[in-house]
Amino acid sequence: MFAETFRFVSLKVLSTSIGKQHKGQLYSFVPLDVLDWKRRRRKVLDDLDQLSADIICLQELDTFDDLQSDLLLRGYAGLYKVATKAPGRCAILWKQKRFKLLHEESIDFSSLGLRSNVAQLCVFQSTVPGRADHGASSSAGNHDHNHRNCLLVGNIDPLFNPRRGEVKLAQCRTFLQEAHRVSNAWSGAPIVIGGCFHATPQSAIYKLLAESEVDVSGLDPRFLSGHFLKNETSSGMQATLSRIPKAEINMDLCQKLRNSILAKTSSKQDSQAENFVKSANLSSYQSPVPGDNAAARAFVSKTVGFLENSMKAREALRVASDNAVGVDLSPGSTHSSESNTNSNSNSSDSKLADYNGRTVEPVSGGGAATLDHHSPGDEATKHNYPVTLDPVKEESGSPVPPTLADHGWDPEALRMVSGSDNCTVVKHGLKLFSVYPEVQGQAGTRDSKGEPCITMLHNEFKGTVDYIWRSEGLKTMKVLDTFSMNDMLVAPTTPFMVSGSDHVSLACELGFCTSQSTALTNAET
Repeated sequence: MFAETFRFVSLKVLSTSIGKQHKGQLYSFVPLDVLDWKRRRRKVLDDLDQLSADIICLQELDTFDDLQSDLLLRGYAGLYKVATKAPGRCAILWKQKRFKLLHEESIDFSSLGLRSNVAQLCVFQSTVPGRADHGASSSAGNHDHNHRNCLLVGNIDPLFNPRRGEVKLAQCRTFLQEAHRVSNAWSGAPIVIGGCFHATPQSAIYKLLAESEVDVSGLDPRFLSGHFLKNETSSGMQATLSRIPKAEINMDLCQKLRNSILAKTSSKQDSQAENFVKSANLSSYQSPVPGDNAAARAFVSKTVGFLENSMKAREALRVASDNAVGVDLSPGSTHSSESNTNSNSNSSDSKLADYNGRTVEPVSGGGAATLDHHSPGDEATKHNYPVTLDPVKEESGSPVPPTLADHGWDPEALRMVSGSDNCTVVKHGLKLFSVYPEVQGQAGTRDSKGEPCITMLHNEFKGTVDYIWRSEGLKTMKVLDTFSMNDMLVAPTTPFMVSGSDHVSLACELGFCTSQSTALTNAET
C-alpha cells in the first residue's frame, strides 16, 4: 500500500562556460544556436514543465539566478550550492504546495581535499492534507519526530575526470555516509538521490551504490568509474561524430510538429491524480517525418502496462534531430541518416558489447583520450586500460592476487577512498536501489543491468552516467524511459532538443510505503 506518491526529476544542465570552452572538442556536431544558453534555457524549462516534478535535482548549473524567477512563478522554491572553487554547482527545487523544507546540509568536497565539487542533502515533509503534521517545528536540532512522510533528498555531481576514479569514489563514499547520518537523525527517513555520477553501470562506483561496498584491492584507482580510454594509435577506434551543418537541422519543421502535437493534446489530459503524464495520442497522428515515433520517450509502469502514452514534449523536441540530420559515424562517410540507421543497428550494439554490455564508449576524433574539462591541468592517459571488477588473471586463467602497489594504490589514496588506514573495502550503511532496473523499459532502451543504454552524449563519450537511487521506505511506481543507443547516434542533438543539455533528464514516480509512517511512529516510543 502507498499512502502518497510524488514525482522526482534529475538533470545535469551543461555549464555555459564548459559548453563554450569545449565547443570544438566535445560539441562540434551541435549548431551554435542550439548550444546557446538562451535557447537551452527554454528547453530546460520546457522539459521541467512537461515533467511537472514535485522535486528536482539539477547539476552543473551555473545560471541558477537566471532560472530562479521562472521556477518561482511555477511554484518552486530552491536551494543552490556553489563550490568554494569552480566548477561545482548543484540545485534542489521543490513544489511548495507539496513539500516543506525541514533541514538542509551541503558538502563542499574541496574543504575535504577532494576537489571542487559539491553535494546537497535536504529533508522534506509532505504537505498533503492528512499526511503531515503542519505544526511541526522545522528546526533540525529540536524537530518533532511526529513527522509523517519525511523524505531525504540527495543531489551530487562528483568529479568528471575519467582518470581520477579514486577521487570520485571518495566523494561518493563521503556523500553516502553523510546521507546515512542525516537519515538516521530524522528517524530513518527514506532517501531518494539524483545525480550525474560520471560512472558507468559496470564501474566500481556503481557497485558501491548498488551493493553498499566495494573492495578496491584488485582495481586500478584511475579507472574506478568504468571509462575505457584508447590512445590515438589503437585499432578499432570509433570515429568522432561528424560536424553537422546548422542548415541540416530543420528547425521550422520541428516547431511546426511541436505546435501541432501540443495543439492536439491540449484537451487530452491524463486522468490520473495530479496529471503526472500529459500525453499525446501519437498512434492517430500522421507525422510528416518518417519514423518519428521510433525514439519517443514514454513513462513506463509495471502497474498500468508495458507502455503508457508517449510524452508529447519528448516526441516533439526529438524531431529537431531526427532523420533530416545526417550523422557520419565513419571517416569519410557520406551516407544518409537512413543508411546510418541500418548500419548502426547492427554495429553499434556489437561494439558496445565488447565493453561488458553498453557501457560508456569513447568516440574520439583523432583518437585523443578525453581531457578533463573540469581539470585542465591533468594530462590525458596514453595507454589502454581494460575495465573490470574481476581479479587480474594469468594466461592460464588462474587468479593472481595483485599487490596494491601494482595497481597504483598508496596509503594516502586508500585512506582517501575508504576513510580508514590500510583498508581496501569502501562502504556505506545505506541499502539503495536504482529505480530504472525496477521497471521494464521499451525494447532497446536498457542495458543488461536494466539501466538506460545512454543518458549523455558528446564527441568523446556516449553512455550512461546518470542515475536515480531510492532507499527502503519508497517504492518505484513509474520511470520516464530513455532513448536507444541507435536513436541517439542517428540524432545526436536529441539531448539538447529534449532537455537543453548533453544529458537527458531522468524522472520517476515514487510512492511512500505506508509502513514508513508506522516506522516513524514506532521510532518515537
